[in-house]
Amino acid sequence: ALSRKSFRGRSGGRPCKVKLRFDRKAAPYVRGRTWHESQQLTEVPAEGGKRGKARDGRDACDVILEMTVPGLEQITSWVLSWGARVTVLGPESLRKRVLGEARELLRKNGRQGQARKQARS
Repeated sequence: ALSRKSFRGRSGGRPCKVKLRFDRKAAPYVRGRTWHESQQLTEVPAEGGKRGKARDGRDACDVILEMTVPGLEQITSWVLSWGARVTVLGPESLRKRVLGEARELLRKNGRQGQARKQARS
């Protein structure tokens, strides 16, 4: 678990407001913690109109988390740890960082996966 002061940037870093959408499976975990002292949570209908109950007994819905963090270095790793359960809504610079890391993972792991496939043939 992260403390409310977990997202620290370099000294003198410019505050950055991030906006993240977590899917209905991640929403109970996101709602259940204070991730940052500036956080604001908003429940929104689940993508695709999926209905049902979440693990915490609430109606299944997505959650938008907004918070202001000092820089993007640490938050980038945290966002990546959520995998496909999170969508970066802003800022664009965070979205580009996450996409860059995802592409690099695919490049490295996709090639190995292809090599394994060929080895089995």
